[in-house]
Amino acid sequence: MNNKQKYCLVFQIQTLTNSGTDTKALFPAVVKHLASTDLLTKKLTAWFVCQHGDQSDLILLAINSLVIDCKDPNPMVRGLALRSLSSLPQGNLIEYWLNPLLLSLQDSSAYVRRVAVVACSKLHQLDPSYVQDNNIVNILYGMVRDSDQIVVVNCLNALDDILKEERGIVVNRSMAFYLLNKLKTFSEWNLISVFTYLQRYQPKAVEEKIDIMNIVDEFLKSSNSAVLLVVIQYLLHLVAAMPHLRGEVFKRGHQPMLNCLKLGNAELSYVLLNYIDSIILENVATLRLHHKYFYIKYNEPVYLKIKKLKMIPLLACDENMDDIIEELTLCCVDLDPKVTCEAINSLGKLVQHNAKTSDHVISKLLGLFDSKEPHVTCEVLKVFQGMDVQHNGQLTRLMESVEQNLDSINLDEGREALLWLLSLHAKQWSTSPYILQTICKRCEDDTSSRLNASLLNCAVRLFLQKPAECQGILGEILEKCLGNTDMDVRDQALFFYQLLKVGADEAKKIV
Repeated sequence: MNNKQKYCLVFQIQTLTNSGTDTKALFPAVVKHLASTDLLTKKLTAWFVCQHGDQSDLILLAINSLVIDCKDPNPMVRGLALRSLSSLPQGNLIEYWLNPLLLSLQDSSAYVRRVAVVACSKLHQLDPSYVQDNNIVNILYGMVRDSDQIVVVNCLNALDDILKEERGIVVNRSMAFYLLNKLKTFSEWNLISVFTYLQRYQPKAVEEKIDIMNIVDEFLKSSNSAVLLVVIQYLLHLVAAMPHLRGEVFKRGHQPMLNCLKLGNAELSYVLLNYIDSIILENVATLRLHHKYFYIKYNEPVYLKIKKLKMIPLLACDENMDDIIEELTLCCVDLDPKVTCEAINSLGKLVQHNAKTSDHVISKLLGLFDSKEPHVTCEVLKVFQGMDVQHNGQLTRLMESVEQNLDSINLDEGREALLWLLSLHAKQWSTSPYILQTICKRCEDDTSSRLNASLLNCAVRLFLQKPAECQGILGEILEKCLGNTDMDVRDQALFFYQLLKVGADEAKKIV
């Protein structure tokens, strides 16, 4: 049987294994192919051995072949053999591949050293005592200065895993500056790991921090957004005790980061927005100059639109307020109800951040009643719950809009918000008893407990302000709530009934 036939045979067996077929009985026949001179056949056989090694009594035969391969002149074979040995799950087999592992850590081939470092981490998972007895931690610390960049990163990862109970790898000044001076040799993805580990070292001298910042500065121009984020994070870590420099650091790296938002990659944009959101408050002055980067686009996914809408109110100031209000108003008519509701909420937040905008924002919110969409009117009323509408005729405009669009307020949450507004502004709202009566008539027998409780609260508060007009509707609501199946609603109705029996003057002191 030639090498091609052997490869096809092992490949078919591996295909059966992957499809769920029990091929354990073929282990004795397959393991012989570890001695094949064909590298592909050897790889497939090693994979098969690793999958079935814990289920066969012939595993020692495979181990002997793999140990011999660890001395093969071909570094690819040596690396494959060591990787296969370290993948065997039995801890009692470690003694067979421990010496090959220690020799591989000093191998002339970078590929074999890469595999050996990863195997050290696997060795620790199987039996930590072997790592301690063979001084592997110190060996790995020494290999951090290896000439191969992947070996260096693998050493950092392995040390962090082995020392996780001691809070991970310790990065001292010597190691930090060695890594900093070698930054240009690392690939982009390895740079992410290196910068992450560099944050374990915090220099004390200001001059030292400035030197490090000068070394790292050029990486702020990276086209890789992941590298850009980790570099900014590292620089902010360096100046954690120097608040006057944190803003300057962000100014240096914010433009490339914002440019990434325009690339059209939704997942990337969402990650960037999450990071910006975590530092937005301390850098809001810089970000306000670029608020248009956070405007939503019609073809963006819903989760990205919502994330942007949550951040936009934080960027509002006197200079861009009108522009932001117009943008959010446009978003209030989005096809997706979730986006619409979030945009309405963001409009309400603008008033919380800047009370001067209340007239403008309230005008926009009241205009949304004209859409007649239940979810829109519901969200607008919920926003008005948290706003002060006592000035400049705002309450009058709100009352007129509600009365004109009462038919579109048919969601429970919207009705609850309206009932809260009625009870809050009972004195000024002359038609409040009739609105309460209309809502009560439209509520069905299966009305939610929350809405029943809101009806009861509103009716009692209106009765205390306008007893003649509300006595009848209060009686109906009390009767309905006293017969409700929900215990909380019944108890609340009984409490109000007993309280009103004491007298209206006493009830006013409590309600």
